[in-house]
Amino acid sequence: MIIMSAADFEIAAVVKSLADHGRDFSVVHCGVGVFPPLESSASLRQQCLGRDVLFIGTCGIFGKFISPQLVTVDTVCWEPSGDRLGASYPVPKLDPFSVSPLPGLPVFRMVCGPSVSVDARGIPPNVATVENIEFYSVLRALQASARSIRALFCVTNAIGPEAHVQWKANFARAGEMSAECVLKHWNSLGGSSAI
Repeated sequence: MIIMSAADFEIAAVVKSLADHGRDFSVVHCGVGVFPPLESSASLRQQCLGRDVLFIGTCGIFGKFISPQLVTVDTVCWEPSGDRLGASYPVPKLDPFSVSPLPGLPVFRMVCGPSVSVDARGIPPNVATVENIEFYSVLRALQASARSIRALFCVTNAIGPEAHVQWKANFARAGEMSAECVLKHWNSLGGSSAI
């Protein structure tokens, strides 16, 4: 099993928890932002070849944010703010990715783009949607390499002008929540104990 994240601090609690419980895993960081996973795609493909990958990260929610919440995704779309708001259009239009959601968690649609949105308009009100910057690029890099790719995200903020302030207040708790979830569901994720 590979535990992947954009940056070390996102999975520090997960790594400690799994190591403390004798689980067998590798860690891969894809880098922060949309471009690092694409720039290092050959290396990421090699590291993840034939392996199960669990991507762990944070995300913002289109809608009301009350407190951090663990979610998973089933559809990941390249949908920058400008496209959603009708201020631009993609050339070429990129197809969405389908992802097997983790069991027992709320399932969301994810949108990705090159920057963090500050305007929540343009999302259908009846579609539970979150935003993350890196995950579409990770899927694009690993689509023909990894045996499976699943995702665990913690909603840390609402999409809007206060997103960064809310994220800073919640990212540490997001890591703790992710660690508890991964350890609880380790076997169903395809993980194994160290020999």
